[in-house]
Amino acid sequence: MKHVFSLNNPILALNSVKTKSEKSEQLGYMELYSGVMSGVRNPRTHEHELVDTQETALSLLAFVNHLVVKARSATKS
Repeated sequence: MKHVFSLNNPILALNSVKTKSEKSEQLGYMELYSGVMSGVRNPRTHEHELVDTQETALSLLAFVNHLVVKARSATKS
């Protein structure tokens, strides 16, 4: 995720990554995508006894859906 959404030569650019605000957005989403892999995906992949509540599952689905929509709107470099 850090490579794909990096500030320097990103594979997926969420904007033109030129202004301070655009760089902040790119950096912020890069961290969000990376965090989802570490904090959401990995524990559920490696800890088979982890069971989410329905509320947690729905919250995560809504959040991940936002990230998918954002990634689909990105420009490939």
